[in-house]
Amino acid sequence: MHVDVSQLTGGRTWSGDYTPDTEVVESLLDSTAVRPFNVALSATMVEDSIYLRVEVDGEVYARCDLCGAACKAHCGCVLDDELSLADEAYDAESNEYDLTSIIEEALAMSAPREARCSAECKGLCPRCGANLNHGHCGCAKETIYIGENNPFGAIKDLITGGAENGSTKV
Repeated sequence: MHVDVSQLTGGRTWSGDYTPDTEVVESLLDSTAVRPFNVALSATMVEDSIYLRVEVDGEVYARCDLCGAACKAHCGCVLDDELSLADEAYDAESNEYDLTSIIEEALAMSAPREARCSAECKGLCPRCGANLNHGHCGCAKETIYIGENNPFGAIKDLITGGAENGSTKV
């Protein structure tokens, strides 16, 4: 996508919407898009600098972070950038700025921060791996968090106070 710099003179703001190719989105996010992504752009030129805002909105198919179930996750990002006419992406001959790399950067940054199948997701049992959303697994609670098989046993001293001098190092 290109923006004509002549449209930005006199402090005018240019804005536009862009729908990137689904294949590009999916390769950048390593996920399948639920629907086409929308990218909203706005640019304003002040002296020799272009102030650009890129807003990305979309949704991808993902796996729940807690239980691994299939779900949808929101992708969103707002990227503000200051561009110069000395940048490689500016073509003086056509007086246009190529925004492709900036849009791709915003798309990559829009990756979901978390994916949840529901707000009430209980996750997996840390002992047997059963999906707790389908019911109690049968493991005794007191055996889950104590004993030699606990993968978090190495940090138990931190929870009870750590070293005598208050350091986290024992």
